[in-house]
Amino acid sequence: MPIYAIMEGKVTPYILDKNFEQYLPVIPSEVGYVNFTWMSGNKKYFYAFDILQSDDENILEPPTVTIETKGQIPRRPKVFRILLPCSGNNSGIASFSIRLIIMNRKGRALPDTPLKVKLRKECMVRGTSKSTSPDSECDKKCENNGWCNAEKICQCPEGYMGQYCKTALCYPQCMNNGTCVAPGVCRCPLGFQGPHCEGGICTEKCLNGGKCIQKDTCQCPKGFYGLRCEY
Repeated sequence: MPIYAIMEGKVTPYILDKNFEQYLPVIPSEVGYVNFTWMSGNKKYFYAFDILQSDDENILEPPTVTIETKGQIPRRPKVFRILLPCSGNNSGIASFSIRLIIMNRKGRALPDTPLKVKLRKECMVRGTSKSTSPDSECDKKCENNGWCNAEKICQCPEGYMGQYCKTALCYPQCMNNGTCVAPGVCRCPLGFQGPHCEGGICTEKCLNGGKCIQKDTCQCPKGFYGLRCEY
């Protein structure tokens, strides 16, 4: 279910409701991140995360985001994630806080911002489930050293997610249709390179300070043009 935090440059009323957080369920232990989709549309907005904190780091480490903590909100819909890493030391439920400032092009914060949200996340340490005996058959389904909890749901180690812990997590996300093949490791499609597939590969070098932004495509500095910025 999508939750709209800001529409037409204003914070939605239910986000401002003091009881809003009570309506949201606890994020279960098998969920390691929350997806957010945002866009600025025709207007230009900037953002800054100034609080990303856990209320109990013995259970939950401070959350992180898969984008820069400051920057410009994309004009078209784009997804980013808030990663919620359990400490692995204790089981329980911990609250975490996120505060986001949204500014217009003049650097002025939108009315009713900063936007602060406080959510709850469950963490479970292996060996502390309600089950008195291990379920070896269930454990076999969990990959990448995952294990089953009392509800026979795979608990994934840091860096993996999914029903059977098959999906690796990369932070920041792999760009240009790259594939995350292991925690923090991107496999880049033909024509791209870099730790996050952020750079292009040009058969012929871009000239005059040009930058290779995708396969055989140069981005030229002001005053130059051409396939290789040669003019």
